[in-house]
Amino acid sequence: MDALLVKPAGLSELQEALHRWMPAAAGLRRSKEAAGPAFSPIEALTELFGPSARLDELLDGFLATARDDLAVFDEALRAEDIQAIAGCIHRIDGAIKIFGAAGLADAGEHIRTALLAQQRVDGQETPLQHYRQDLANLIDTLARHRAELHTIEDHATH
Repeated sequence: MDALLVKPAGLSELQEALHRWMPAAAGLRRSKEAAGPAFSPIEALTELFGPSARLDELLDGFLATARDDLAVFDEALRAEDIQAIAGCIHRIDGAIKIFGAAGLADAGEHIRTALLAQQRVDGQETPLQHYRQDLANLIDTLARHRAELHTIEDHATH
């Protein structure tokens, strides 16, 4: 493969690059898309990586890091530390795009830009709270999907 993806690359960009170099997988994807509704982020990642330990590591790593980032974000928000809030949003946004949360990442970037321009939290409280809640919901959803994957795998092996 001779390709380059620039960070932050979204799941769709990764899929496109892989399908360009793996035409059989692209055909399989198109037939699945024609057959039903869009995949969840977990289904899309499973399609790319297979139900492998790599996918488990990716999810586990993201979930642990995202929870830590959320705690740092909350502390920075309480302290109204603009630089720390902006750093957390930047770090989080790079990771969540992989899971198809480009809209949330875009909202985060908009908030981050406004915070850095204003150098104060005033006027951004509501967007920050919405961003935080949407991020917490994404983490919970991915954790549930992760648990469901293990339940399905456990039933398949028994």
